[in-house]
Amino acid sequence: MNVVLDDTTVVVTPEMIARAIKDFEYFCYTFIRIVTRDGVQPFRFNRTQRRLWAKIEQMMEQNRPVRVIILKARQMGMSTFVQAFLFWRAMT
Repeated sequence: MNVVLDDTTVVVTPEMIARAIKDFEYFCYTFIRIVTRDGVQPFRFNRTQRRLWAKIEQMMEQNRPVRVIILKARQMGMSTFVQAFLFWRAMT
C-alpha cells in the first residue's frame, strides 16, 4: 500500500501496520505529521508526552480505563498528543 506523507510516497508494509497497531509511539513517528517552526515534521514525543504515554500505557496494561486529568501550561504538546492518541485508538 502506498501512502503520501510530506509530498512523498511511502510504501507501507503489512509489518509496519502490525507494529503501528501495537506501538503508539511508532505510529505517531511513522504516520502522524505536525507543523513546527521548522516545517512539517514526524511527530516525535517530547519528554512530557513520553511521561504521559508511560502512565497511559501502564493503565492499559492493567486493563484499567484510561482516565487522565491534564493540568498544563501552554506549548507542551498535550493537545497534539491527545488528538493522535484518540485517532490511534479509533483506528486500531
